[in-house]
Amino acid sequence: MRVIVADDSPELRKLLQIELSLAGHEVVGFAVDGFEAIAKVIELRPDVVVMDVDMPGLDGVTATRAIKGATPETVVYAFTSMAEPQKLSNIAAAGATAAFDKLSLNDLVATISGSAALAD
Repeated sequence: MRVIVADDSPELRKLLQIELSLAGHEVVGFAVDGFEAIAKVIELRPDVVVMDVDMPGLDGVTATRAIKGATPETVVYAFTSMAEPQKLSNIAAAGATAAFDKLSLNDLVATISGSAALAD
């Protein structure tokens, strides 16, 4: 799977790149906010976007809505350290396929890998 990682933490972006690469996925781009995520998705057309819910500038909910409007085939997985029910509900309503806690990195990678297996 071709993946874009949208998160304002450089350490988390690097960790996701390592884990996704080890699982056989290609991280094709990074974004530090929602504006950059939208631009990268339109430019690179990834299969998956890992979207932080809370980012500076444009948040993950608004960015997810824009991404799903522009490229409905792109799968968006929310990735957050703030498991607030309202935020999770908002990102699901915006089009995210699922939400994962940042402490559950293995669950996120396994889900992306499972999506890749279904696509084959």
